[in-house]
Amino acid sequence: AYNVALSDWFNPPIIHRIERRAGKIRVEASDNVRVTKVRIKVLDEAGKVVEQGEAVQHQPAANPGWWEYAPHAEGEITAEAWDLAGNVAKASL
Repeated sequence: AYNVALSDWFNPPIIHRIERRAGKIRVEASDNVRVTKVRIKVLDEAGKVVEQGEAVQHQPAANPGWWEYAPHAEGEITAEAWDLAGNVAKASL
């Protein structure tokens, strides 16, 4: 267990893909141990956050690694993924 925890500490999650599909934002993220949460931010043209929220895992058994969020606002998308060690990865669409 110690080696797994140490490995998780040194390996942040990876965001592989962000996509818009059917009115939802889908994020594919992975970690060597586990992604614990994915947060989505929607930004306006000036870079200000107009909406943010937690994504939920979409059919985790069938599609491991995929998280979904249904935004109410339009704009640039930023996704953040966390692991158990508190490491965070960020990506934008």
